[in-house]
Amino acid sequence: QRSVALQLERLMDYPMVRRRAEEGRLYLRGWHYLIEEDRVLVLDVESGQFEPFDAALQAARANDPLAGVNLLP
Repeated sequence: QRSVALQLERLMDYPMVRRRAEEGRLYLRGWHYLIEEDRVLVLDVESGQFEPFDAALQAARANDPLAGVNLLP
């Protein structure tokens, strides 16, 4: 899990990535796969904790008015 967090930190070292993330034009997510348990954990960058994918998805939908909207014709 530490590797996932570290990779996200390193991505933010790139000026183009940092700028777009700060502008809200780029969203980075860190996922940790537990293959033997058939689970995915998602890094909450604010708390630094990993949470189950389902909980992260519900939180994202609650905070994003376009979540679940199909933008393709």
